[in-house]
Amino acid sequence: MSESVAEKMARLAAAQGTPVDVVSHDGGRAPDAGSQEVLRLVEQETSDLAKQKALMEAVMLPREAFEAGLADLKALVGYKQAAPLRRLYDKATTARQRAAKKPNQSENGYVIHDGCICLDRVDDDPLPLCDFTATIEAVEEYVGDEAEEAVKKFRITGADKLGRPLKPLTVPAGRFNTLDWASEWLPRVSANPGFGIQQKLAFAIRTLSAAGHDGQFPTRYIYQHTGWHTIDGEPHYLFNGGAINEGGLRDDISVRLPQSLTPYKLEMPGSKKALRDGLRLLMKTARVVPEKPEIGYALIASLFRSPTEFIEFTDYLLNIVGPTGSGKSALLNMLLRAKGDWDDDKFPARWRDTEASIDHKLNHARDTITVIDDYKARGLSYKARGVLDDKANAVIHEGIGNRAEKSRMRADMTQQRAFFPRGTVLSTGEEVATGSPSMMARSVWAEVGLSDVDWTLLTELQQAGEAGTFRQVMGGFIHWLAPRLGAIKENWDTHQYRGRAEFTHRRYPDTLGSMMAGIGLLLDWSKDDKLLTPKMMAQHRAAAETNLMSLMLGQDRYQTLADEASQFIRLLSEMFNAGVAHLEPKHGDAEALTRSGLAEAVGWLPPLPASNEELGSRTARPRGASIGWVNPQAELLYLLPQATVHHMGKFATETLLFSERTIGRHLMAKGMLHEVSGNKGHEHTKRIRHGSVGGSGTAWVWVISLSVLMGDEDENGDA
Repeated sequence: MSESVAEKMARLAAAQGTPVDVVSHDGGRAPDAGSQEVLRLVEQETSDLAKQKALMEAVMLPREAFEAGLADLKALVGYKQAAPLRRLYDKATTARQRAAKKPNQSENGYVIHDGCICLDRVDDDPLPLCDFTATIEAVEEYVGDEAEEAVKKFRITGADKLGRPLKPLTVPAGRFNTLDWASEWLPRVSANPGFGIQQKLAFAIRTLSAAGHDGQFPTRYIYQHTGWHTIDGEPHYLFNGGAINEGGLRDDISVRLPQSLTPYKLEMPGSKKALRDGLRLLMKTARVVPEKPEIGYALIASLFRSPTEFIEFTDYLLNIVGPTGSGKSALLNMLLRAKGDWDDDKFPARWRDTEASIDHKLNHARDTITVIDDYKARGLSYKARGVLDDKANAVIHEGIGNRAEKSRMRADMTQQRAFFPRGTVLSTGEEVATGSPSMMARSVWAEVGLSDVDWTLLTELQQAGEAGTFRQVMGGFIHWLAPRLGAIKENWDTHQYRGRAEFTHRRYPDTLGSMMAGIGLLLDWSKDDKLLTPKMMAQHRAAAETNLMSLMLGQDRYQTLADEASQFIRLLSEMFNAGVAHLEPKHGDAEALTRSGLAEAVGWLPPLPASNEELGSRTARPRGASIGWVNPQAELLYLLPQATVHHMGKFATETLLFSERTIGRHLMAKGMLHEVSGNKGHEHTKRIRHGSVGGSGTAWVWVISLSVLMGDEDENGDA
């Protein structure tokens, strides 16, 4: 005969047991939220599993059945014996009801209730901590250099109390507990005031989010540079949109670059024929400046050398210099299209960017070509020119040449991350960036004239680049390179060409060798994949060697001209002789200047013959623009810096290797300045009072002895 409800309850009451999670003893079903709540109540009473099971069956009865059984139980054992069971049933019922309303409850005492994150309370309604919900959807680890520790960030989504979505946020892990990131959601949401609410809310978001992901947050690795990175033990070449490895294209890899570098992206070639045709078209770059094939080969060499920067950095800057309209920027923009989807006139960096911005971009553009566009000092103020010259020296000499990291401090005196170039850098400009001889030795110049570029061919190359043809070529090259990186690195010296030539600077043979290494890798790939015929490869190898050798031998002229002071004095004398400029007499006495016999040396025409009474003149006559004054008695020249350099730039057929600021510094270093003020901002000039036909006044000038102009001093400035 089966046990009645009253008899069962009497037995349970006599046992004074504790409710147990019935699911643990009933077919192995997964516990629901209600049964877990009841379990917390019963475990305080007894550890006897048999008693727990029986008692659990009682408290899980429907209320009507329980009340009927409880009435019988009171009659059997009395009220005092039945009362504890009644209290237990009421607590269990309340717990089940609360759990039914809180499907998102965590095991750590926090719950989502009525659209809010709340502190759960067993004996009372949940206590709101805020009026919104927030969930950590994923952990994002931002990866820079392989030697650096990844920066961890949380991807957070949320909703206000009414369930309306809030803007997704990416929050650095170190800022998460501060909750200052929630201010991005103001004024739609707020946290309740109170001691410790901030810490509780941060803990609640983290634990509730973890429960939603079964304790394991999905982790997403985001790479922050182009070029090679080891992933899962294999080298991958990164770009915006994915990576290429030995197996081909991987679009499941996330790369997030600075905004100005987002066009960097590659493609895999559609077919072997498309790859072969694309490479042969790209090789026409060698003829895009027909009379100067060294420029085309230098561009090709830079392109194919760039993916091996991680093996050995190129310590030079390739400068394409020419006037506006010569096509210098169009050439490099076309080259960039082999590494990405670059629009017309768009470049990774410009010389007008700050030094810190340029450093940042050159650091993230790893194992690729980077272009700094539009170096132009003419027309700038004296101060702006100085800033540009200092920037060029820092970028070229310290950054590209020495790969020196520039340490910077935060406001709290902690050190910021240091940046240095990690790719092959090219530049365009209307004039040569000037600086120290060491800086100039780290630059390779190639000049393009207004009629030098074959615009028909350049247009064809631009269109192919825009269509993605060259991106596929470079994708194929990277795919070939990936499984060979180890061998290439191990045998790097065999890829370096060591030319035999007499150079004025010891760096030039290494520069030539680095360029020929790029040509060598290109031809090795062409041979392996049968992209160029043996005859084509032999012709390109010979032409590249000859023309790049010619380019480097031509650099001797720039290094010779690195003595800016001597170039300045020579051009000044030529300007006076050509009648382009002149100096006025300091005290306005043209006759005294004529009698001194110095007038012709400072840009004046000699007097006309006195025998011709109508045309005769007893004084010399000035020619060209006035650029300062001369004191014939003291034999001193007073040159206006801005006017002198401006007219010298218009006069010179060669590229000026100096600006107002740098020439003052070099004249002083060579001992060619007779007097200086020494004042801050005028270290190389002196303020004088002058008088002329137009009136009198004062001016800051360079004071140079006439003997310097006449060549009566040696290169150290000694008479």
